[in-house]
Amino acid sequence: MQRRRIEALLLLPERRETETPTAARILEAFSDACWYEFDRAGDTVAFPIKLTELQTQLLELLDVPRAAYQ
Repeated sequence: MQRRRIEALLLLPERRETETPTAARILEAFSDACWYEFDRAGDTVAFPIKLTELQTQLLELLDVPRAAYQ
């Protein structure tokens, strides 16, 4: 956050800001990320995960490739 000059993230309930995000709050931000796939005539059909702006920002801050969620 310091490198990118981000003072706070909207990780607390009611979308309140925090200057000191915890691992629990970061993981909670991804609690609604869902993966859907099904088998159709021998082919696996998968729907990509739709991430929020906050989730995308967190992945960038944590240096997690966005491709890990596609």
